[in-house]
Amino acid sequence: MTHPAVIQMARILRIDPTPAYTAEIVDGDLVTFDVSDSWLDYYGGTREQWTGIHPLTRFAPEPEQAPEWYGALSTAMAGGSFVFPFVVVPRHDGVTHHMSGKLLPILDDDGSPVGVFSQATLLDERLAALEGEVARLQEAHCG
Repeated sequence: MTHPAVIQMARILRIDPTPAYTAEIVDGDLVTFDVSDSWLDYYGGTREQWTGIHPLTRFAPEPEQAPEWYGALSTAMAGGSFVFPFVVVPRHDGVTHHMSGKLLPILDDDGSPVGVFSQATLLDERLAALEGEVARLQEAHCG
């Protein structure tokens, strides 16, 4: 079940209220309490395997990307937001895909961060459509 604060934030931001994952801050660290079906389709596993762990426990970023991922989560845990405009992320089957994403804080009534809302968008279809449009325009204008 999606946290009510997440649904309210999603309506304000006009984004899909089903986050990739939602995590709460417990003893200064993140603990996942909900993952979407699309997250499970992409990363594999079951909802039970993802619940109660740090979001990056099962999803291991490339070593050179780890500081950015952990830094982004720290920013959201401190009440800020972070946008990944373009990142290549491997699926559970090893196939990589292009996606963008947002990490936003979940705030309590006093404005203190109590969790993190993650929203991700696969870009592969959008990139393919843009490449097709570029090819069409090149053909039309360059013959």
